[in-house]
Amino acid sequence: MDGRVAWVENRHELDSVVATHGTDGVVDNERPMCAYPRRAVYTGPGGGENDPINWVESNFSCQ
Repeated sequence: MDGRVAWVENRHELDSVVATHGTDGVVDNERPMCAYPRRAVYTGPGGGENDPINWVESNFSCQ
């Protein structure tokens, strides 16, 4: 079941939802929006936090 459906229909709280940004129809930035007080922290390849190619959900974790 989709996490958002579980949240709405079954009151199952989510740890995060994924936010995306697109330019000209292409997603160029995505990361989790974490439940307070946690925040999305870059955990991808070392030194890659400023490279847009690394701005994908799998390179961030809620901490």
